[in-house]
Amino acid sequence: MANRMSGAVRHMPAIAMVVLMVLVFAACGGKQSVKQELPMLVIDPAPVSIGVYYPDSLRNHKCIGGKGYIAYDWTFELGPPSMAMYDKLLGAMFKSARTVDAKPGTSSAQGTEDVIEVRMTGFTGCDASWPVFGASVTINYEAILWAPDGTELTRWNAHGAAGSSDYDGIYMDEAGYLAALTKIAMRKAATDFVLNYENDPVVKTRLLAGSQ
Repeated sequence: MANRMSGAVRHMPAIAMVVLMVLVFAACGGKQSVKQELPMLVIDPAPVSIGVYYPDSLRNHKCIGGKGYIAYDWTFELGPPSMAMYDKLLGAMFKSARTVDAKPGTSSAQGTEDVIEVRMTGFTGCDASWPVFGASVTINYEAILWAPDGTELTRWNAHGAAGSSDYDGIYMDEAGYLAALTKIAMRKAATDFVLNYENDPVVKTRLLAGSQ
């Protein structure tokens, strides 16, 4: 039986933002819910509006692992929790942020604001093999800032990793253990996303300074 992971991120609207991730998995005997708060991120929203584009490769992300001893296989579907996380995160980082259906420069693109495309470029949660307990999980995202005419302005990465030393809970089944590490890795990637965004020179002049 496959273990399926879904997720949601809840946002407390304030300059000081706390993101609470809730990842729920359907295991072979019931459901397990894991909750953990991100560190407090103090964000001064940029005085611009932004579009947010999620490609199909992120929206439809799915991978299946089946190399465990206890669990026959497990499924990770990280599109919905990733989009929920970045919707809330980017909503706190800008005056306004709206999801768009097309990347700038394409025939179906609409809007006059810059667009941030968020891609998932790597995830190792389905690569773990026995013994799974003690394995680590990494997740990587890439953000690309597009001008309204489709010109690429800059890009930055977001990386998160978690291992057994990051997990202080009770070992569940193998899928539950990997899902708990995935949640922690996503949390770290969100923090890395903000730090790399704030250090990008193009972001500093175009978005943070409001010169869009």
